[in-house]
Amino acid sequence: MLKWSCATCTFENHELLQLCEICGGKRLVLETKRAPTIPNQTLNNDGIVQSIADVLVLSFSSNPDKNGVKGILRGMSKGQTIQCRVSDPLCNFYSQRGQFGAKWSCGYRNIQMLCSSLMKLPEYRAVLFDGDGRVPDVVGLQRWIERAWHGGFDSEGAVQLGGRLEGTSKWIGATECAALLRYFGVRARVVDFAANLVQEEVHSSNGSPGDEGVLRAVQRWLTRYYQLSESLPSSSSSRPSEEGFRPPLFLQHSGHSRTVFGATTPSNTNTTSVASASPWSEFCVLLLDPSCEEVALRRSLQQANLQWLLQIRKPLSKLYYKGSGQWKKGPACFQIVYVAQGLVPQGSSEWLTSQTIHGLLPHQEIQN
Repeated sequence: MLKWSCATCTFENHELLQLCEICGGKRLVLETKRAPTIPNQTLNNDGIVQSIADVLVLSFSSNPDKNGVKGILRGMSKGQTIQCRVSDPLCNFYSQRGQFGAKWSCGYRNIQMLCSSLMKLPEYRAVLFDGDGRVPDVVGLQRWIERAWHGGFDSEGAVQLGGRLEGTSKWIGATECAALLRYFGVRARVVDFAANLVQEEVHSSNGSPGDEGVLRAVQRWLTRYYQLSESLPSSSSSRPSEEGFRPPLFLQHSGHSRTVFGATTPSNTNTTSVASASPWSEFCVLLLDPSCEEVALRRSLQQANLQWLLQIRKPLSKLYYKGSGQWKKGPACFQIVYVAQGLVPQGSSEWLTSQTIHGLLPHQEIQN
């Protein structure tokens, strides 16, 4: 990944930043790069490799050995045809490891990733961050969220966090992401997934009561969002109306958040199955995790070993986090922030109504 060194403090900054994250010094040389467009389509095994590799080339400015990766996936898939959809526009990767806020900034990093996607479109670039054209650093995002609070967005959340973020290490989540985007007129929606909210509860011996029902609800929702299922009723309107607009998702769960940029499922398997024996026989999300070490992941990509695949492709059942730096199973509870197409004029009745954030239920229509 391209970085630039601050002339004042020598800190290595992300290529999209124009101000140093440490001292605020200005970038002296601006390097720009046009992002490739990746079409959304149902892919065979070769296609999924190409699609994922292209996403990662964009996100990390890396050069993975696609032939080596292809061999790994062919060996794992055992002849299955995999459906894969990736987000459009794509996003850039922001890591919290070795950066300011290394232990608490995952929410901010995921906001950066989502905004880097939206800002590839001129209409969103013009409104986000006063049309500055740059993704703010963590401190900059803290200031913007406070400004959204002062503008009346998510007043309840502002009270819970003491009305102040700048200069603190407070964790933020899905509602802060939605409040910030709505402040700019972006149609950000929050969907809540918990045992008391899903229509179907399943008592599973492998987890807490209701966990499997929650996972099924998340999977069904993601299947609709990425249009993976070919068996949805033709009357279903719970899917995006525009084929070319499917931004990444802010995925929040207990103790952590990540960015979802796609999903995969075997085309010859019932997509409502949460887990199966084969690693390719279950529904998986494609995600960028800000807690991943960027250098190690990029090296893994270049060497075409299996580690990169384990980092970015995960079954839903693996997305549990319960403190102490350990990944464990626990009560399943998720929030997803997605962006519906179109902008809300500031001062309009819809803009004023959007100041209060109400979570949507999993079975509700995906608004567009």
